[in-house]
Amino acid sequence: MNANHHIDNNLYKSKLKRVFSLQYVLNTVSILCLTSIFLFGTYKIFNADAAYLGGILTLVIFSIMREKVKNVSYSYLRPKINQVLFSNLFNLFNLVFSALCLVLIYINIQDASLVFEFSMLGSAIFMIGLPLGFFFWISFTRTDEKAKLMITKFDGIQEIKSYEIYFTIIIIACFGILYDFLPQTINYLLFLPLILLIIISIINFPLHKTQHKLIVKFTETIKRDLKKENENLSLFNVYEKNPYQLSELLREKFLEASLKEKYYILYTIKRISAIDEIGSIELLIEKTDSSDEIYDTLVEINQYLKRIKEEIEEIKNPYEYIEQSNDLPIIKGLIRNQIISPDRNFIIKLLNDNRLSVKKPACVVAGYQDDINIISILIEHLEKPELSLWAQLALENIGEKCLKYIEIEFSKRKENLLFVESSFALLCRINNEAAYQILFKSLNETNSNIRKIAAKKIIINNIEVTEKNRKYFAKLFDELILTILSNGYLIEQMELKNENFKILKNAIENENKEALYIIINIVKLYYNPVAIEEIFRNYKNNNVESNAVANCLIDLVINDNLSVHNKIKTLFSPREKVLLEVLQEEFPEITLQPNYETEEKLIWGILNKEYDQINSWTRACTINILQYAYKEDIPFELASEFLNQNKLLKETAAVNIYKNLPEFYTIFLKRLPANQATKLDYLIRSNLDVVNQKQIHHDNLLLFDKINFLISIPYLNYLSVSEILNFHKYFQPKVLEAGEHQISLKEEFNLGYWIVEHGNASYSKNGIDFNQFKKRDIIKVSDHESPTENVFFYLEEDVRFLVVDEVILLNIIKNYESIIQKYLEELPDRNTNQKKLKKEAA
Repeated sequence: MNANHHIDNNLYKSKLKRVFSLQYVLNTVSILCLTSIFLFGTYKIFNADAAYLGGILTLVIFSIMREKVKNVSYSYLRPKINQVLFSNLFNLFNLVFSALCLVLIYINIQDASLVFEFSMLGSAIFMIGLPLGFFFWISFTRTDEKAKLMITKFDGIQEIKSYEIYFTIIIIACFGILYDFLPQTINYLLFLPLILLIIISIINFPLHKTQHKLIVKFTETIKRDLKKENENLSLFNVYEKNPYQLSELLREKFLEASLKEKYYILYTIKRISAIDEIGSIELLIEKTDSSDEIYDTLVEINQYLKRIKEEIEEIKNPYEYIEQSNDLPIIKGLIRNQIISPDRNFIIKLLNDNRLSVKKPACVVAGYQDDINIISILIEHLEKPELSLWAQLALENIGEKCLKYIEIEFSKRKENLLFVESSFALLCRINNEAAYQILFKSLNETNSNIRKIAAKKIIINNIEVTEKNRKYFAKLFDELILTILSNGYLIEQMELKNENFKILKNAIENENKEALYIIINIVKLYYNPVAIEEIFRNYKNNNVESNAVANCLIDLVINDNLSVHNKIKTLFSPREKVLLEVLQEEFPEITLQPNYETEEKLIWGILNKEYDQINSWTRACTINILQYAYKEDIPFELASEFLNQNKLLKETAAVNIYKNLPEFYTIFLKRLPANQATKLDYLIRSNLDVVNQKQIHHDNLLLFDKINFLISIPYLNYLSVSEILNFHKYFQPKVLEAGEHQISLKEEFNLGYWIVEHGNASYSKNGIDFNQFKKRDIIKVSDHESPTENVFFYLEEDVRFLVVDEVILLNIIKNYESIIQKYLEELPDRNTNQKKLKKEAA
């Protein structure tokens, strides 16, 4: 199949090359014909030398000013016409000019002897053909040809194109010299060029049609570079990615795996007390030579698991043991024992335990059951940040049986976007047509945020969209087009007076990026994906050639739906009145180009939008600007945001009122329930109190600051702002005070990635060799990689970290391993051996 694609691609490319070459020759001949007519017309007004030099000088001036001339004329004309007309503008000019010349000849014919006498006006008409024709060629034909060469990747011809103008002027100059040696009769100097000009222009029309067909065929034969996820999991992170393949991979892949993978999987088995794998470990011991480096570790893990199993067998009442004991290895062994001898009630008890280190492995074990009560608890866990992904893994393994319960709970909990994210991710994992139908139907939800989440899950997981399911995307497509256009007009009217205005601008731009991503992938469902990618690759490229590439493919590929065609073209020409008028007719209730006379009106233009029209981050950024837009008081409308259930908006409004209207802060605070008011007041005062220095605690990080920080982290760039708004709960604040710290790796809540949010930290795996980490650096705290059971921090000041479980990054960041590992490798080696942690440090 790939070979056939390659052959077809080369075939179309070869045909296109011949067409391009033929058109280049024909266009050159057309310009020489115009030159001959130009020189013929000058004899009444100028002498031969003056006409010749004047003509060359005019073309040189056009060449020097070509960028400015081209930009103005192209920008005005291109959005109004289609590709067929645009490609043939030079030919149309030649035909119109030739017709004008023929009319002029007919009017000035004197008698049957075909003797002509032209007035000064007639000569002037003959003369305007060359400069105007050269203008059409340089502004439109060359732009069109360069765009087509960019689409078809003719790099060699593109190089020649950059010198084409100079070659053409040299050819015209040489022709001017040869002109005196041609037969000086009207037949050769006027009639023959006119006839040739008409014939070439007519021939060029079907040539362009053929060229357009070949370009479409060419893009269809380009093989897309689709990176499919490897279904064959390695032993690394298998428990975190798919714990239900652990046993199979251990039996089938362990012996040929790398030493590092072997150690990783064995210590994972030890950490989770997987007594259900004792048989597999013993089998591996039999197959492994005693001289093998991994042999002793196999024996050690086997003995450890057997001890756990023996202690479990002595437990008379597991229910009481779970309640009274904190011996996690034994408790985890009891949990894994449910795979061997399941007890429904015991699993339910484990799932409802207060300890996170118990509930996580309990979720995994629960995935082997299909009891309705267990399913219900797992679905509840979907909205809990600390358990959501483990619940997803379990429900995925249960499969189709949980679908109707997910659909019911989704209808009840759809206001919780983390639950929506988790549910939709799970539906994609289940890989079932009924699950997909729930996703497609969600594209008709009234809440725009839910529609976007559903669309992104369908796109990211490469779910096949059949003909009958394409209809669900229409509403979202229109909405996103309008979002990008209106946001673009907002950005144009925004003055960046300070950092808060820059943050708002970035927030709006990030919304547009997400909207554009979804638009591109929706259009790819209907049209040639390669062509669509090429179209949007040129989006926001502020040069004529890139715009010409996009417009060319829009006209050639999106040719069966005028509405979609016009909307995509509007994205590339947002100021084109004709396109905007068409769009306005379709959406008369929307103001496409709002004109905000003052900054205050612009801000309220954003805040007055519906809550699902802009995300809460953009709204929070806008609230932050109110204090700069209003010179006296912040309007009382902020009170509504102060009482908002959205934590980000509530906190941001409270901060602004506290800073600018402190006398009203207490009044608004009293409107909240007592527990909410106490927490919010502590949060505000610990950050903004002018009397006391700003405090660093694990529970006083403002959500606005947290989101802003997460957005700025380079290795989280894959996530959109909307996703960060939903996933921020996964990143838990943790503060270490100045001094020396020894962090136990036996405590699961210490494991994961520690991102430095405030301050600088020195970190060591062995307590001797320390590396320096600054704000936004990431530290991997793992029991697999440390030579001891502890890791060590030395801090000169209080430092706040955001700690996130590795399983979360594995599941929310595509290509997690390459992204995070690459960043960890790029961190500079900043060893500081000056500090050595004391053994007794706590």
